[in-house]
Amino acid sequence: MNKYVLALTATALTASVVAPVANANELAFKDLAGYAQDTTDAVQLLVDKKIVNGTSATTFSPNAEITRGQVVKILGRYLQNVEGKAVPADWNTKARFSDVPVAHKDEELVKLAALCFDAGIFTGSEGKLMTSGTMSRENLALVVNRLAKQISGDKDLVALAAGLPSKVSDLNVAKEESRAAITALNALKISNVETFNPKGTVKRVHFASLFAKLLVTAEGLTEVKPEEPAKPEEPTTPVVDEAVKAFEQAIATIKVDELTATDIEALLTQYASLTAAQKEQLSAAVVAAVTAVEKKLEELKEEEVKPEEPTTPEQPTTPEQPTTPTTPEQPTTPVKSEAEVLAEKISAIGSSLSTSDISVSGVSNGVNVRVLNPSASLSSFVGLYGNIVSGLGIVQVNGVSTDSLAAVGYFTRLIGEARTLGDLRGQSFSIPVTVNNTGTNYSTSISITVN
Repeated sequence: MNKYVLALTATALTASVVAPVANANELAFKDLAGYAQDTTDAVQLLVDKKIVNGTSATTFSPNAEITRGQVVKILGRYLQNVEGKAVPADWNTKARFSDVPVAHKDEELVKLAALCFDAGIFTGSEGKLMTSGTMSRENLALVVNRLAKQISGDKDLVALAAGLPSKVSDLNVAKEESRAAITALNALKISNVETFNPKGTVKRVHFASLFAKLLVTAEGLTEVKPEEPAKPEEPTTPVVDEAVKAFEQAIATIKVDELTATDIEALLTQYASLTAAQKEQLSAAVVAAVTAVEKKLEELKEEEVKPEEPTTPEQPTTPEQPTTPTTPEQPTTPVKSEAEVLAEKISAIGSSLSTSDISVSGVSNGVNVRVLNPSASLSSFVGLYGNIVSGLGIVQVNGVSTDSLAAVGYFTRLIGEARTLGDLRGQSFSIPVTVNNTGTNYSTSISITVN
């Protein structure tokens, strides 16, 4: 490789990753606020060198899982912009991967895929690139091991780490071909976590941080010593503010159904005192609990304003009339079962629960939710839950009270890492519930399908 280019790259990265840059407070990507300085500097330098792009002009999407196609583009841009490698002349006549034809709509991907394949850095799986697939940590180790050989000129990470101690506790979980590369990453202090999690996926911010450290290490790869100080692998997560901690502790101990209006107003005052940045740090479970508390306050206020029913004056008794012959007793209407009552209520919920974001319909014991606004936040889904609970007479969800934090945590786990209503499309949830519509508890399950 071009040693002069490498020296410039490594020197610049070292200055940026180890020491804060002059304009450290002017983040190009607003969603990196709160990350450690070395992480934001590493991302910014890779962007400045035209190796990594953001997902928009102001966002990097640090917690999004990086795709195999994005990895190929990053490696290809490095080979072009830092190593000075040229895209193969036959990129538009010879496809390197069966699922990335030369006529693919993403021309940059076709070019850079050809460059990475010919360099032996990214070889795919059974002839396929699988562009939109996620990148596992063990496959990432294989890729950066090959890239290191390109950087150093003749040796990959495994060769350079020969004889150096390594501590990886879950190496047996990794596939056989990746174990040497994982061991080398740890030995060279590019990764210093003992639990490597080979099958786990890689987030965009983690890949950028590790890629920057690989380049920093590259300048001295042939002179690595065992006592070389370790550099942290993972970017530092945002520091949780003390006010945020205090609020989360306060709300974690409450029981919504036992709160008074005074208790609730004190909690909401504490919540209102948080800044927008502090509210961003609250977990999904805490945000859902705030929603439940606000709903409880509305219910208490409604109870306070209900006018007392006027008593009707006692009517004078009329003389007892002679009894008339009794008519034959009419046949009693059959009493509906809990299941029948619930099914009728589910079938009738549609228009009352639909909003500008979602359209709701029900049949039997199933609720169908059609997403009208995929980019809408999950607050519509949380509101849907509250309306279903009250409308169907649900008293317990998954064996716990509907407004308890345990119920909130259950739904948080169901939703997983979804951020918008669109993320829930295609998912179905079978929710164990207990209803009480005719005076007795009835255990069943309700399915919610999002499409």
